[in-house]
Amino acid sequence: MKNSFQICIVIFLFSFCSSYSQSSGEIILSRNDVKFLSIRTLSDIYAILPQIDLYTLDGYRHTLLMNNILKNKPSDVLILINGVKTNFGFLDKVNLSQFPVNHELIDSIIVKYYPSNYSGEYSSGVLIDIITKTPPEDISLLFNYSTGNEVGDPGPYRYTKYFSDNVDQFGPTFSFTSSYGTKDFNLIFNFIDQVSPATDPAILKRTTNFNFQNYQVRYSGLSVNSSVKTDFSRHNLFLAFTKTGQPLLGNIYGADLYFDDNLSTEIPYEKESFYIVSGNGIYLNNKDKLVFDISFKHSDSKQSKLSNDFSFRFIDMFVNTKIGFASSLGLIKYFSGFSYDYQGLNNNNESSVYRRDIYSFFTTLDFITSKNLTNKIDFNFRGEKRTSGFSAGVSNIFQTDKQNLFKLSFSISNLSHFDNSFNFRTNNFLTSVQNDTIVNYSKTKDNLYYLINFDYTYRPDINTPINSGVTYFYEKGLNYVLNDFVYDDQKGIIENKNQELFTEIDGSRGEFYLNVKHKFFQDFENRFYYRYSSYLDGTEIYNNIIKKIPKHKISYTIFYKPFIDLYSSVIITYLSSTEWVEYRNVESADNDLYKNKLSNVFLVDCSITKYLWKERIKVTAAIMNILNPDLSLSQKILMTGIRSNKV
Repeated sequence: MKNSFQICIVIFLFSFCSSYSQSSGEIILSRNDVKFLSIRTLSDIYAILPQIDLYTLDGYRHTLLMNNILKNKPSDVLILINGVKTNFGFLDKVNLSQFPVNHELIDSIIVKYYPSNYSGEYSSGVLIDIITKTPPEDISLLFNYSTGNEVGDPGPYRYTKYFSDNVDQFGPTFSFTSSYGTKDFNLIFNFIDQVSPATDPAILKRTTNFNFQNYQVRYSGLSVNSSVKTDFSRHNLFLAFTKTGQPLLGNIYGADLYFDDNLSTEIPYEKESFYIVSGNGIYLNNKDKLVFDISFKHSDSKQSKLSNDFSFRFIDMFVNTKIGFASSLGLIKYFSGFSYDYQGLNNNNESSVYRRDIYSFFTTLDFITSKNLTNKIDFNFRGEKRTSGFSAGVSNIFQTDKQNLFKLSFSISNLSHFDNSFNFRTNNFLTSVQNDTIVNYSKTKDNLYYLINFDYTYRPDINTPINSGVTYFYEKGLNYVLNDFVYDDQKGIIENKNQELFTEIDGSRGEFYLNVKHKFFQDFENRFYYRYSSYLDGTEIYNNIIKKIPKHKISYTIFYKPFIDLYSSVIITYLSSTEWVEYRNVESADNDLYKNKLSNVFLVDCSITKYLWKERIKVTAAIMNILNPDLSLSQKILMTGIRSNKV
């Protein structure tokens, strides 16, 4: 697996423009949108979200690019379930693969990829709201099992009696779901067990002091999801327990891995988390609705029991409450309310606790100013001690006729630092895993973010929507730690030789995108997506950061459904070359694992899904990254079986 680390870091999981409903900054994935794909874990949806720039080291953990580069940005992804915040994740990164919900029970997924105010929640990164579907009435059972092999790398079998020159197993992933539904009440139980290989040569060299047991990462998750409907109210409750390290089933230990961007190495850890998420809506009359949401998270994280590199333990608690009122006044619809967030950040090794109390006010107005013009205004104000910030946005949609629709959006915010609990850890010395790095990033009070988007949709006929637009980003008051990684020939790893802190970074960038979908006939369609991204103005360091985003991104997909129970897809993706400034000196030595400049990437993925027994059984086979035998995720062959029995 040559060049595995730096090549894999740029496998930005974009694949194609799917059949989702899309407007500028928002995508709604329906259940039908993922039927054509091989979905094993929730993070596989990134394959149909080319608008989002992600990187991955192993195909299991994915990280939002921009928000994990700049040090006063928030955690990379904000996860909601049925409109309620969950605080899911570890430190500054979120592994959607480990969210404890079976993808077969998802009705839709709402994705916001521009800074936004959504349902009273502010996000300066990516927001994902998972909407669960109502289960069938009576009792039903659902089993899911998936596994596969990587061709071209012996992987874990190199270290066991199952050694072979040509296989590397990933998985298995197993899930069990039981549900009971009636007209006004439903209850769903989920259990998920995942195995992810930890056999990449670069990762193993970077973690020489860690003893991988069977060279795998283990994850288990339990969740209960219920909903109750009455004539005047709706209630949703989500309970979950997640665990990495020692699984709930079996005795094979497998610590999770957290990649530290300043150390450029993995930190093995184990974690237990408990979640309570409740969303409640009370209808006062035909147009007035009262909303009350509350969520609670308690997590206990510590270094792996098999690791002696770091010693840490975090016992943290998050509490979020929100109350809102939705109504209408003539042609104006509005939703306004207040929220309170509590964060208790605890470092047991240092016997230190840091408490955060964040208050916010939010409002959203939707109104019609003319026959063809609709408008939206949103505002969010947040305060903490003597610090405060705001976010505001305006969007206007003008539809001239059935074929032409124009949208102009503008937003401004200085809230990017508020939700970054990881940065508050580092600024208050509550994180011991970064004891060799710069931890005080000097808080910036005047950071600002501007966004202007112009979007146009043309629909010559019902089967051919064409969407295009331009987006302008301007960022001010950002912080960045410039690392200088070099390759150590003797150890076979890279080391951070120097760090330089940049503050008050300013810069602007622009994007152009084109999105075309065409149906030749009902069961055969193709989709095309192109995006051009470029640095426009700003400091030199900002320009170097932007080079990590490929200038050109092209995705082309063919969907074909020859029979009512047979789905197939071919996904072709092209990414232009990128450059990673922190690894600018890594090629000074003769090594074949790390690179600073990454060449163009061309990927081809294929999948086929067959439903049997009136869709009670689903079998999926997929071949991924066919044309890239050097990539660590190359040539995966997946076999997935799902059986659903109604009792």
